[in-house]
Amino acid sequence: MKMISLPWAAVLLTGLGLAHLQPMAITAMLAAMLVWMLRGPEGCIQAMTLATVFSYLNPAIGVLPSEAGILSRLILVVAALRILPMLRAREMTLLWPVWTFSLVAGVLSTAASSSVPISVMKAVTFAMAASTVITAYDSLAPRQIANLQRWYATLALVFVLASLATLTSPSIAFYTNGTGLQGILNNSQALAVALAPLAAWQLAGVLFVRGNLPAVGIAAVALIYAALYLSESRTGMAASVIGVLSAAITWLFWSGRIALLAGRGRVAALFAVVALALVGALATGHFQDTLLKFAFKRAESRELSGAFLESRGGGVVTQWRNFVAQPWTGHGFGVYAEGQPSSSLVEVMGIPISAPIEKGFVFTAVLEETGVFGGFFFFSMLFVLGRAAWKNRDLRWIALFTTCIAVNIGECIFLSPGGIGLLDWLLVGLAIASPRAAAPEAAAVISMAPVVRYPNLMRY
Repeated sequence: MKMISLPWAAVLLTGLGLAHLQPMAITAMLAAMLVWMLRGPEGCIQAMTLATVFSYLNPAIGVLPSEAGILSRLILVVAALRILPMLRAREMTLLWPVWTFSLVAGVLSTAASSSVPISVMKAVTFAMAASTVITAYDSLAPRQIANLQRWYATLALVFVLASLATLTSPSIAFYTNGTGLQGILNNSQALAVALAPLAAWQLAGVLFVRGNLPAVGIAAVALIYAALYLSESRTGMAASVIGVLSAAITWLFWSGRIALLAGRGRVAALFAVVALALVGALATGHFQDTLLKFAFKRAESRELSGAFLESRGGGVVTQWRNFVAQPWTGHGFGVYAEGQPSSSLVEVMGIPISAPIEKGFVFTAVLEETGVFGGFFFFSMLFVLGRAAWKNRDLRWIALFTTCIAVNIGECIFLSPGGIGLLDWLLVGLAIASPRAAAPEAAAVISMAPVVRYPNLMRY
């Protein structure tokens, strides 16, 4: 089974080139995606993914026309209309906490939100988007899941290489702030949110999947983490580490019982090599300076506690105080507790359709917005989704799932599937669906290493 689809790679690269040459091409491509969605769940998943990428395209590559912005939102609505009628009773196992959380968030917001229409719109969007993604993946045949794994592999390859290629033109690579690599997306944090799950996936494959250690796979890890480092995103780097650690902890309990997993000797040797390399690097003053620069970023404080408060920490403290002040109802879903409106509110005939806000740590943000009851159902939702993801016997998917959740420690996108959070949900859905892929080698189709067959895997 091929790991990468060269025709799709050509299509994706052509799309980026057209977007750079003529912004109206983005509108044409989004319109074409609406037709592509008629193919069914697989086409809907691909269209939602590409619509999200184009919506967050680097302005130095292509400016999103206003009609293209409307089309990108329409794609989610059309996907819901196409997919939700396919909903079956078995999907309720995953959807009940999504719907319960959305209902609680919406009801509480009618009493507490500074903008009830915005909060209700966001609760409905959350339920619709999450339900569409979960139902779409559950409607796929095993071979279609394997095809999507390959398709995402191709997209990831194009994504990483195209973003690194922008380094040849710093005015594109660092368009927004002049320092953090943003690649083909509109800011460095968006790039990190997209790269972190891929980085964790690839590194977990090198560390924990049985087979030879290919030079291509190791080089891929180096390239992805180099791009992640250049983005200056501590959130993305920390999330990928958390994802790999979750795979490592799972490996400790599963090692020796599943044919796909690497043996203890290999994993111990790899960790020893990494540890020695880090110790050697830390012994050099240049590496220490580079590490400190990355850790403190542009913070004025030179202490970790001060740098934390200057970045995400201050927001976490404020969110917790707001939660304590109003613990039962919260302050309204998807709005600021202080009551100021979104600076990018979009309305159609007086009805809000988009009102993005910036919040960091999702676990205090959800308490601030929905109180104790909303928080309970939110954490119930994460537990149910996580339990489904841990059915994977390939630890790469567990690393990817955990990283998708962990990026929300600094970028609260999971609650905003109308924006780049949709990409997070689509990857979560892929991780949950992957155990149903048809063949033993399907788990390896998006590796940048040669595919290894495991005849005994089907016994487990």
